Amino acid sequence: MKNVANTESLLGDLVHTAPRFLRTAVSRPRLLDLLDGALSDAQLVVLNAPTGWGKTQLLTDWFHHRLDSHRLHATWIDMGRTGLTASGLRSVLGGALVLKGGQGASGAGAADFSDLDAGAQRNVILSHLDAHVSEKFLIVIDSDDGMANDETFADIVWLLRKARNLYVWFAGRVTSPFESIAVQASIDSVSITAKDLLFTPPETVEVGEKLGMPLSDHAAVALQELTNGWPSLTRAALMRLRRVGEAYGLRDVSARLTESALSCIEGDIMNSFDTVSELPLVEVLALAPFLTVELADALVGQEKAAVLFTHLQELGYGQWTENASERRFVMIPVFQSFLQERSAERAVELSDHRRQIASYMEHIGCPFEAYQQYETLGDYAPMARLIRREYPWFAYSFRYELRESLARLNDDVFAEHPALIGMLAQFNYWIDGLTPAVDQQLRTAITAMRSRARDLGPVERVWVETAVLSVQRVTGYNAQSEIAITRFQEALKEIPDQRAGELAHLLPAAWVQVGNAYLHSGRYHAAVTEYTKAAALSGDLQGTPMSVHAQGSLALALVMTGKITQAQDVLRNVESSNLWLSIRETFWARPVYLARVFERLEVFDEETSRDALSLLGSDGVDYEDRPLVEYAYALATLVRGEPYRGLARLDAFTVGNRTGRLNGYYSDLLASIRAELLIALRRPQEAQETLKTIVSGREQSAGSRARLLLVLGKESQAIALARDFLWREDAYPRTKIEHLLVRAIAADRLGDDESAADSWHKAISLYEKFGVRMAFAFMPEDSLQSLAEKNDGGILPTGLEATPHVFDLAQQVIPKLTRRERLVLGHLARTPSMTEIASALVVSPNTVKTQVRSTYRKLGANSRQQALAVAAEWGLLLAPPGEDDNR
Repeated sequence: MKNVANTESLLGDLVHTAPRFLRTAVSRPRLLDLLDGALSDAQLVVLNAPTGWGKTQLLTDWFHHRLDSHRLHATWIDMGRTGLTASGLRSVLGGALVLKGGQGASGAGAADFSDLDAGAQRNVILSHLDAHVSEKFLIVIDSDDGMANDETFADIVWLLRKARNLYVWFAGRVTSPFESIAVQASIDSVSITAKDLLFTPPETVEVGEKLGMPLSDHAAVALQELTNGWPSLTRAALMRLRRVGEAYGLRDVSARLTESALSCIEGDIMNSFDTVSELPLVEVLALAPFLTVELADALVGQEKAAVLFTHLQELGYGQWTENASERRFVMIPVFQSFLQERSAERAVELSDHRRQIASYMEHIGCPFEAYQQYETLGDYAPMARLIRREYPWFAYSFRYELRESLARLNDDVFAEHPALIGMLAQFNYWIDGLTPAVDQQLRTAITAMRSRARDLGPVERVWVETAVLSVQRVTGYNAQSEIAITRFQEALKEIPDQRAGELAHLLPAAWVQVGNAYLHSGRYHAAVTEYTKAAALSGDLQGTPMSVHAQGSLALALVMTGKITQAQDVLRNVESSNLWLSIRETFWARPVYLARVFERLEVFDEETSRDALSLLGSDGVDYEDRPLVEYAYALATLVRGEPYRGLARLDAFTVGNRTGRLNGYYSDLLASIRAELLIALRRPQEAQETLKTIVSGREQSAGSRARLLLVLGKESQAIALARDFLWREDAYPRTKIEHLLVRAIAADRLGDDESAADSWHKAISLYEKFGVRMAFAFMPEDSLQSLAEKNDGGILPTGLEATPHVFDLAQQVIPKLTRRERLVLGHLARTPSMTEIASALVVSPNTVKTQVRSTYRKLGANSRQQALAVAAEWGLLLAPPGEDDNR
């Protein structure tokens, strides 16, 4: 092995055959110092940069100027001459470590080393390193001529792990997981990247001096900004600087520097790359300040794109960058300037070419890349067309990028293309949910689209009315929704082929929006009809995310009506599809999960329903279905016998600003479930007050009214209320079963056995047909058992034997208050202030406040008055005097 004194002869040939810029190399003490430090801190140094960045010269300078200060043996391996293979590397290492130093510990010499297998060669090399463990051995591997393969890297890492006196400096482009392997192997390493090798302004001044083109500090900074400090471009620009000044008559230094850099690009790249690409380079690269891999491959072919960008990177005109979502080729500013200059000279030609590229992108199924080209051209009509044609899946998939794009547009563009403001509002809704800002933007979108609807053709009107329905959401499914639905249907009548063109994508989404308008206003039958249309238009369930969304919405509407068996079939179909795996964590899966929550609660599978509920709230965003989510949560607490938890959460949701955003249907629905919670907690008077807030008299709240009448012992009134709904032919199966059970129980209590039996058998028949079990859970267990004994020999139908009865369950889970908490309640009933209570209990006021908050939470109360009322009903108050409360 060459040691300190013998490095000159080793490096002589290397310097003479190095690239021409080495003759005018820049001294870089900052990097030489870094290499010095690496010998103390790391076994592995990686100079990870392309050819032409000065890696070889940097290492050469270190050997000439710094090696003498270190006590070590060093050798240089040119990977280009070893064939870049692991066996070639071992041969060179064997020659340097073993053959030049005599036989190693294993006795292998020059004659037989090459005959050994790979493992034996490694052991020979390792034995020599172990025999000289007190000495340092440095191997410099220069791989500018190519890449070392994974096996070569593996050999290096293996040796470094085994021999801690071995140091390796690797100079070349590292695309293999070399560094990550080194980290995993616990090898200390230092990485010098291409960024570290960029010329600083002082180094730029030094380059100019060596090339005979002295620069001022100001000019050096200007050139460094132009070239980004890329070494090869900096040198090339300086070498052309004198000729550019003479040819163009330029005296201004900045102008000369710029023109020199541009001229350098013109001369060095344009001619060579016309043979690489099927398209002229300027037409390919002028499309954007960056190119994605997909776009580049689509433009010039995968193999040619790789050659093109590798060459550009090696010349210093750009580099690949990566983030979490994509990989881009980013060009340096001077190259962008060159492209922009040439683009300006050929603006019309390039605009036409850009449109051709956009059309091609559409043709090969890259709508977002096409959208980017239209945006650059300022052509907003095809931008809107692309979003509409690919709506909603493409729009949802690129919602962040499209929102950013549309946010850059001005009011004039929105006035010309009103659907774009609706799309922007839609993107904001998908990303942020229903926030006050989004709410206002939705209303603005409705007004903007409405103002232009009368001037549009039938297809455009379908789009506008669909967008109106989409953005209204819980801002008010009301008369405006009815107007939008009517106009939507009228526009459809004017279109003979509704499955052609963009309508093929739009109509499934449109019918879903119509169905949503009905679902979120409590009109379940109508919602089922529209969702069925959407599912049919979506075609094969395996085909589109909208088909899954439509099927999930259909299942949700079915389960809300009480058609549980049918909803279960739809859900099984959805969740067994291939597409479900790819969209189950997206917005489009929400109705599927919500339907599954209610379906599982129907069979009293509270654990599975709780898992689905957690998925609906995992992103922390409020969507239009939030009231239904809260309703489901309250229902789940009833099933598991914890109504006080459901009441606390429900009250937290409905108070404050949320209340103003609930339409009439949701206000009634949440009031009815609140009444159920209060009935289960045996607080009928509060339940009665809650039901008085319901003004619309909707079908969904009638069951709570009827059950409360039973609790209050008003059986005749309960029968009258039930009769009103049982006469309705369009009543939901759930409603019919609820009121049949109410009438059966009331008649049984009044001694009308015939009417009780008739209602009971009808309820059982509907249960067996539709699978509604929840209605039975809301009835007193003793009343149902009485009806079963009188009519069916005491045997309940299959599936109802283990029905949890929420009224009875709640009594089994009366909040367990500690003795101290009960004593605090007693003081709250008698003492006005926390300070007085603290004094009586000999604790701090803060301690009392903590105990009060804990007590309120357990009781599901929000105020002192409410807490005392609940505690009194349950007999939890404990009189203060004489009690031992220190536990």
